[in-house]
Amino acid sequence: MTQSTSYREQGRAVFLSAIMVLSMVAASAAFAGAAAAQEASISTSTDANLDNVSPGDTFDIDVTVENTGSSDATVVDVRVQDEPSGVTAEDAGLGLDAPAPGESATKTVSVTVGDDVASGDYSVDIFADLGNEATSTTPVEFTVSDSDTGDGDTGDGDTGDSSSVTPAIPDGEYDDDIADVEATPADLDGTAYYQGQELDVTLTGEAGSSVQLRNVQSFGAEDGNTQLSQQLTVNDNDVVNIDTEDLSSGDYFLTGVPSLPSTQDILARNDDTFSVNEQSLTAEFDVDDRTNDGVNSIDTDFEFDSNRGSYPITIHAQGDLDTEDLTNIFVAPNDNVDLAYTREDDDGETDFDEIGIVRDNSGVTEQADLADAGITDDDTYNADFDGIDAESYEFTFTGTDSTAVATDSIEVTEANEAVDFVGGVDQSAAGDIAEFNFTIEDTDDTYLQFGDEESDFVDVMYVEVDDEDEPVNIEINTRLLGTSAGVNDVYDTDNVDTFESEVHSDNGVETHPAVGLYDDDGTPIGDNGNDFTQYLDELEIIDASAGEGPTDQLIRPLQPTDYSVIAAGTTSVDDGVFDADPGGEANDELGSKVLELTQPEIGDITVHKAPEEDADDEDNVADLVEKATPSTDIAIDDQTIIQVEATGIYGSMVAGPDGEGNLNTDFDRLEDGMSSNVLYNIDEEIDTQITFEAEAGDATGNQGALEVALQGQDNGGSVTDSDVFVVLDEENGQFFVVVDTSSDDAFVNGDAPDEETTFDVLMEYDADNEDDRFEFADSKDPYSFQGNSFQNYPYLQQGETISNSANFELSPRSIVFDNLNSDQVVEAAASDSAEISGSTNVAPGSDATLRVASTNASSSFRIGNDLNVTEDGSVTTTFDLSDQEVGDEFELVYQVAGSSTDTADGVIVESVDTGEDEPADEDEGTNETADDGEDMDDGESEPADDGETNESTDGGSADDGGSTDDGTPGFGAVVALVALIGAALLAVRRQN
Repeated sequence: MTQSTSYREQGRAVFLSAIMVLSMVAASAAFAGAAAAQEASISTSTDANLDNVSPGDTFDIDVTVENTGSSDATVVDVRVQDEPSGVTAEDAGLGLDAPAPGESATKTVSVTVGDDVASGDYSVDIFADLGNEATSTTPVEFTVSDSDTGDGDTGDGDTGDSSSVTPAIPDGEYDDDIADVEATPADLDGTAYYQGQELDVTLTGEAGSSVQLRNVQSFGAEDGNTQLSQQLTVNDNDVVNIDTEDLSSGDYFLTGVPSLPSTQDILARNDDTFSVNEQSLTAEFDVDDRTNDGVNSIDTDFEFDSNRGSYPITIHAQGDLDTEDLTNIFVAPNDNVDLAYTREDDDGETDFDEIGIVRDNSGVTEQADLADAGITDDDTYNADFDGIDAESYEFTFTGTDSTAVATDSIEVTEANEAVDFVGGVDQSAAGDIAEFNFTIEDTDDTYLQFGDEESDFVDVMYVEVDDEDEPVNIEINTRLLGTSAGVNDVYDTDNVDTFESEVHSDNGVETHPAVGLYDDDGTPIGDNGNDFTQYLDELEIIDASAGEGPTDQLIRPLQPTDYSVIAAGTTSVDDGVFDADPGGEANDELGSKVLELTQPEIGDITVHKAPEEDADDEDNVADLVEKATPSTDIAIDDQTIIQVEATGIYGSMVAGPDGEGNLNTDFDRLEDGMSSNVLYNIDEEIDTQITFEAEAGDATGNQGALEVALQGQDNGGSVTDSDVFVVLDEENGQFFVVVDTSSDDAFVNGDAPDEETTFDVLMEYDADNEDDRFEFADSKDPYSFQGNSFQNYPYLQQGETISNSANFELSPRSIVFDNLNSDQVVEAAASDSAEISGSTNVAPGSDATLRVASTNASSSFRIGNDLNVTEDGSVTTTFDLSDQEVGDEFELVYQVAGSSTDTADGVIVESVDTGEDEPADEDEGTNETADDGEDMDDGESEPADDGETNESTDGGSADDGGSTDDGTPGFGAVVALVALIGAALLAVRRQN
């Protein structure tokens, strides 16, 4: 909100700032014995506007000390005494030659008003000493105001300099002769005027003469025509007055005396005429209503439109607003609008209080100057209704020197500042990312307090919103809150223009309200009521006398309990924004909620498999879950996805500390996933007793057991994101470690397995070390992740441990076929829908095919089908083998991702018992046929028995015996339902 002084106050300030003689005080002293009397007097002056000093300003005072006695002065000493709190002065001190009787010396003192000095009236005493007890003291008074006096940018909502709200034409000197235009006959030639303007034309030597104002109907020496408009008389000052108000649009000229051209000359040469035009005018507010307080009091897109280039405007509101109100609405908030004049309804000339405005009044000294100083269509303007009574107003805008008129209305309402939080109580585990969002009304900023005396922790934040129509979102890393970490490490915001934190910003909250931020039952706390350290001391959270500060509130990370979040307003409070007396409450609460930090937990660990791909192929939780299938039997080369349900770890993951506890914060990890090296540092480097490992059971000799690698290149390891990647789902309290089992770099203490290998997965929080709970090692900076003597998980009591485990097996890709005879040969019927089925350990969704090719048959054939691997690993397809004879032999080749994975022998039989009552009505799958000698996988070819090839034209088709209900890989119906219910329960638990 932009605050502006009234134009009368600023006018008085200009007068006072021209020169300020504050007082003259004489004091006398007598010399001992026969010494002559000596006296001193002080006068002070300054060029500063002492009626409008802003916090942070420095102004100079020239102090003139006159020796009014009869003997020489011995010294000249000028000092400032009795400075108010927050105001400092640089004394002039000694140094000038002492003045003789009747002479004077001038020194300059500088006075600086601190940034935190509140608005109000202040004074300092100027003391001068000429020696021999000849001293004098005089006060210098000044007013501190936090109102914005403008930055010079057009239409920015700031008040311009004080001259903009000072009438160019003094009150009472504006008469009813509206902006007369002074001209000579030569000035009239070719000039365009507007209806309503009065032209004072000087006709030298023609006093008392009668002249005609004629309207040209048509030009031409022979057929031209004119019409008499007015018969006028030249006054005693040789001036003839032309009133254009009732003239129609057209071309006009004066004639009738020898100094003026004749009508015939005018018509013949089409010259020496002027035009009268009707000025169009619209004036429109951009909105239908504004408040009388707060950010929504300003219409920032008020517009004028006219067919005239520049023009002065007169404004009134049917008498509902006085000249000061009108000035504060239309002049004060703009630096492209100046005040031309004011008129009040008791002057006998106007029915309503009204003001006249122009673009620039610096060259306006009389009414005739207004026409050339007018506003333009090119600009937009601010209309500020701050402090205006709530009601509906109709404004009339008229051309000050024309007949143009426009009206528009606006509704002014009472401000209703509010902060509306989403939800009354939100839950998050301690050590995770707490989040809240809110919308604001009738303001663009607010102060927030997190915590209170009861929770034994407080941070106060200032939030300036970017777009008041959109919600604000604030995320808090509760693992770092209250530590020495920087504000961007602890907080992440959306739709915020300015964010400041008392605990975490370098200089705390620097944006202070007009009143102090903190009070104790009406008494400001600290200098100007903005001392956060003393506020915490009053809340008995710290001991300021012992040197404790805001980062000394906690001895370990923020613990599970309820923390209030309060939004506070500033415009309707006389004392501080937050009051320590009731335990840290807002004096004007705009909204509140509770963040409940809960005890961290470790839940289930579930292992999934997914088709072969780089580990970081998916960073979106939904997409990752879609392709995953729960299984502990995983084919080598497929992805292994380890799902860990755990809370109390995501703040550490976002902070990304290295081995020394230095932070590498990235809130985007919550959406984009993270390197496994972050998890490695948390697990191995910073001693907060969080363990995650996936380790094979047996070690070999002196070599450690094979395990999933987490150590990245930053820590001397070789794992990259394509090898092992971590996807976070903090909202539902789970994360996923994705492993590309085809990569040797995904494992440590050995390469990727090539035989059956069982891995044990462990997730553990351990506080069973040393003799006490975790405490910050506050001798280190930053100390957020450094423990003192006791290396324990910080959210458990000493001696507690929570954990969970799971296991999975990696084994080579394989398939086991059904319908095997006693020789372990696959039997297939001589049918147009010969079914072949089996089960595989390859992940559903994998690119798998099955090819059958004759090896000893009555006619050659080679057919390939795509396979649909179901969630239980079963595969089923059908081939057209109707042209084959019983006893024909063939080979089955199982391919995954284009490579042969397994083979088997097959034989044609008369029929095969598939366990179904009837054959499938419809065949599925895609059969691929090849000519003689053409191979589909690795360049090998099998010869046909008789040199003939049986080419399938309709393609043997795969049936749907192995497909899921929905035909898509990923979670099956039951598993998906369980996952959805689990996610919903997690969300409900966190949102309460």
